[in-house]
Amino acid sequence: MKIVEKSNLFHPSRLPIVKLALDAYGKKDFYTFLLLIFPQMETVLRIYYIVSNIDIITIDTIEEVCSSESDTKYTTFDSILNSKFGNDSDNKLFDMIGIQLTDIILDLLSWKSGPGLRDKLSHGMVNSTGVPVLFSEMTMVLLCGLATFSSVNNEKIGI
Repeated sequence: MKIVEKSNLFHPSRLPIVKLALDAYGKKDFYTFLLLIFPQMETVLRIYYIVSNIDIITIDTIEEVCSSESDTKYTTFDSILNSKFGNDSDNKLFDMIGIQLTDIILDLLSWKSGPGLRDKLSHGMVNSTGVPVLFSEMTMVLLCGLATFSSVNNEKIGI
């Protein structure tokens, strides 16, 4: 957990929430950990999505790509996890973060045979005492992987 706390993965304004999430994980309150950490990781992945695809973002798509507001055209988290950017270009997010992190992200959040953890949490389909330890551990592995990636690469990629 120290790697996450010492990394530059999260904006300083988000660190109190990240700290609460890590404290919940340490107390084995996996439900609270996941509820707090997924929105933080989603924000990071949204930034990486924009940075990795910056060369194919156009004036027509910039507002859509940078927004998650419900009253405008916006990019959903499913769009971020899609293999295509827009209609025809490859989404370069996964090339940027690597296959190992990509596999964990897709397994936890997107693949039909995976747990669909983010969707189930956000739609209230998970009991607060029913979060399997394995899902929390996989999320922590992902979090540490993203923290390591950010520590090594954020300056190189301009974040």
